[in-house]
Amino acid sequence: MGAGVGLVALSTGHPAVAALGFAGALLHVTNHALFKSLLFLAAGAVGKASGTLQIDRLGGLARRMPRTALCFTVGAAAISGLPPLNGFVSEFLVYLALLGAIVSLPVVPQSAAVLAFAVLACVGGLASACFAKATGAIFLGARRSPEEAVPQEVPAEMQLSMGVLAAACLGIGLAGSTLIAGLDPVVRQFSAVSLRETAALGGLTLVGALSAALVGAAFAAWLSVRWLLRRRTVKTGPTWVCGYPAVQPSMQTTASSFAQPLILVFKNILLPVRHQSGSSAAFPAALAVEEHCPDPIERFLLGPGVTGGAVAFSVARQAQPKRVQSYVLAIFITLVGLLWWRLG
Repeated sequence: MGAGVGLVALSTGHPAVAALGFAGALLHVTNHALFKSLLFLAAGAVGKASGTLQIDRLGGLARRMPRTALCFTVGAAAISGLPPLNGFVSEFLVYLALLGAIVSLPVVPQSAAVLAFAVLACVGGLASACFAKATGAIFLGARRSPEEAVPQEVPAEMQLSMGVLAAACLGIGLAGSTLIAGLDPVVRQFSAVSLRETAALGGLTLVGALSAALVGAAFAAWLSVRWLLRRRTVKTGPTWVCGYPAVQPSMQTTASSFAQPLILVFKNILLPVRHQSGSSAAFPAALAVEEHCPDPIERFLLGPGVTGGAVAFSVARQAQPKRVQSYVLAIFITLVGLLWWRLG
């Protein structure tokens, strides 16, 4: 979106809007390299510690792996575009570019910018829901498989690599207007306008100040809680479940049940597949329900295309000649045909 609005703005003679779009696109590419790497490393740490990457078999890892849980949460918030992290800063620049396009560009690009603005906001909300699901199902609650080995925190070198990336995500979120020094030389090559002459300077300064205030407030709240509880005994007890006594870890909210409301809203697009086994009685002895959403593009476009291509290649392979003489004859006939088509 950032690169697109930048190109449209350049073609319509609005270089300041183009500079904002290109700056947002460049910074967002950098940010994706950071927080996606962080999330992949955290997923690898979870897999190494627990022996599985199936979300519905995990749970309660924050107690055993607090540093990994913190790094994963930072990456999840960053990729969702939440302040005070880097994903919010780059999306903020793209939002500024889209607002500039809505105000300055002709009618048709204006309409496209309004639609892009709404889509970007929707994507941010859906990403937040997705990673809230992943973070909650993996790190919160209780272990869903108590019979398996208890996971432990990963080695220090794995924690260090995640910590560096998490610190970079936070650092860019707090950098504010200092980001212009790195983005400006590249952006000027595209738009011939300095970012200091656009709304980016004031916007990034404000974002950096608000992000710093948010981090300071969170840290102050944490210190206050620690100070208030320093001489108190913290008691633990079972979670209230409306008086139901026979609570099992498997009864926790799963990733699938967390996503169910959104899946119902988009069911005509996602086309969920549901498998249920067991008795239909009121109190069945055993009941299993599984629901997943296959990728519609893979399911209806890529899958049939790959299958059809495999069948076509299989037929072509069967039609291939088996003797060297037949290959030579086929090449000769092809060359004669090409010469006749070219010369005649």
